[in-house]
Amino acid sequence: MIFGKIFKSNNDPEGYIGYFNLKDWWLNTFTEEERNHMVAIFQPMGASRDTLIKGNFEMLSNSSPLSFLTSLTGWFDNPRDRSLAHKIISKAEDFIGTEKDMLNLHFFYPTKMKLFYKNRDSDSKSLQISIDSALKQIEIAEKAAAAFKKEYPDSPLPAHEGYSQFCIILEKQGKFDEAIKYAKQAKDQGWNDDWDNRIAKCQKKMEKLQQK
Repeated sequence: MIFGKIFKSNNDPEGYIGYFNLKDWWLNTFTEEERNHMVAIFQPMGASRDTLIKGNFEMLSNSSPLSFLTSLTGWFDNPRDRSLAHKIISKAEDFIGTEKDMLNLHFFYPTKMKLFYKNRDSDSKSLQISIDSALKQIEIAEKAAAAFKKEYPDSPLPAHEGYSQFCIILEKQGKFDEAIKYAKQAKDQGWNDDWDNRIAKCQKKMEKLQQK
């Protein structure tokens, strides 16, 4: 597979890879061609061209291996690079048990959920993995809501991708009563979305089924 511009190989990476002690994983998981491609693609705003493997960092605020790898996954979640994204999200899972920041966990699960949901038609296991990820995010929703309120006391809660996606899946499966249950739960916890409209639509669909 030809990825384009080639960067000189770095057998002792620094940058983000070195900062988060991911050197062995980086060198053993990806080919040199894949590493060159990833260095070329990863271009955070305001950062140097090859910051993935070069440069030294001071302590990064609110950052952890899990949050870094979650963010890195997003750079490669496209049809061409999705195999790389899967390797990254798989490594991120190694840090779930040691993650102390609830918001980092909150953002990890929808990243995994969306990554696998895109393969639901081509891989029979992907839909279930996506559902499991949504449920994991829902499982920690109350704690995540509390963390958001502590971090951003003057802001309303954002949308909750796990709740939203799981409700969509349930609706597609014709499980309208369950979709209503989870929509009400999300609304009660304060997550932003048009939950009332979703609940009303599901109720109408249930009524139509009951009339048949």
